[in-house]
Amino acid sequence: MRKPVSLPSFEYYLSKLSDNDETLVTVLKGHLVVEALLVEIIQLEFSKNNDFLSEKPWRWSFPQKVNWCIKNGYLTGNKGDALKDFNNVRNDFTHILGYQLTFDRVLNLADKFGNDEFSDITLSKEWYEINDVIIEILNIIFCDLALVLSEKGGADYMSQ
Repeated sequence: MRKPVSLPSFEYYLSKLSDNDETLVTVLKGHLVVEALLVEIIQLEFSKNNDFLSEKPWRWSFPQKVNWCIKNGYLTGNKGDALKDFNNVRNDFTHILGYQLTFDRVLNLADKFGNDEFSDITLSKEWYEINDVIIEILNIIFCDLALVLSEKGGADYMSQ
């Protein structure tokens, strides 16, 4: 169960307005892009089968979209699980007041996406910020999903 890390108070909100929320913004905006790509993949398949009027994948939960993509061969189970873990990071940011993403959690997530650039934890913590690793993870996700979409006859976001 998710519980607030900080007490909910108006003073807390006001004091945090000036904090650097770069990682929070990167996760939330990146998640929106990832979810939009998943919806495009699903809608592309529905349009091929003339089912696009009966289904509304933009209303599905993130895990439902990922599970549909796994079931229909657009994602491997491992990639799908990694996407769900990324979704859990996003959920922690949006549902736990005061949530702070740890370097260990983000390195673990990078590993699940097959990024071995951060395999030396000591050097990674010295050379990179958490937001840098999140950006790398989002680049991997975007490239994977954009390639799937393009290969299936959808928009080619890789060349834009």
